[in-house]
Amino acid sequence: MPTRRQFLGCVAAGSLHARFGFAASKPLRGIFIILATPYTEDKAVDYEDLAAEVGFMDRCAVQGMVWPQMASEYTRLTREGCFHGMEALAKAAKGRRPALVFGVQGANVEAALDYARRAEALELDALIAIPPTEARSLNDFHEYYRALGRIAKRPFFIQTTGGARQYMMKRRRVFETTASRQLDVRLSSDAIQEIEFNFEALRPYLRA
Repeated sequence: MPTRRQFLGCVAAGSLHARFGFAASKPLRGIFIILATPYTEDKAVDYEDLAAEVGFMDRCAVQGMVWPQMASEYTRLTREGCFHGMEALAKAAKGRRPALVFGVQGANVEAALDYARRAEALELDALIAIPPTEARSLNDFHEYYRALGRIAKRPFFIQTTGGARQYMMKRRRVFETTASRQLDVRLSSDAIQEIEFNFEALRPYLRA
C-alpha cells in the first residue's frame, strides 16, 4: 500500500493542471461544470440533448465544461458512444465562450490513449483523466499519466477521484498532507514541464 507521500508524488492532489510550453486557447479557471449524459426513452444516449447543454452552459456564463466524468456516468458509455459524444460537443462548442475539457480516462494505458488521441484530433481546450481502474501498483499510475502526458498537446488535468480503489484516498487527508507545502511533481514527458503547486493558499479553507 503506497504512502500518502508516494501517492502525491504520483498524481499530485486534486485536479492538477499540467503546465505546457504553450497557453490554452481559453482561460482554464473559474467554474467548470461536469456535463450530464442525457438518455432517450429507449435508454440510448441523446446526443442532440448533450450538445444542447453547451448552449445552456454558455448562457449561464460558466467558464468551462467537462465530459465525460463520474457525474456523466462515463462507465456506462461505450467506446463508440464516447467518441460520438466528443464529436457532438466539439461541434456545439465552436464559437462558444466556455472552455471544453474532455475526459480521456480508461481502465488501462491503452484505453486511455485511444480516447486521448480522438480528443486531441477534435482540438478541444484541455484534457482530464480519472486514474486507471486496472492499476495494480504505484508504477501503473506513473505509467498511465506519463503515457497520456507524452501525447497531450494541450493542458492536462489529473483527477484523483475514481480508479483502482485500493489506491484512492480521501481528498481531505490529501489536502491536510499537502497544506503549507510546495509540491513539485515531475512527469516524464517532453510535453510536460515541471509542475509546482503551492498549497499554502488552501490553509484558510481546511477544517480542523
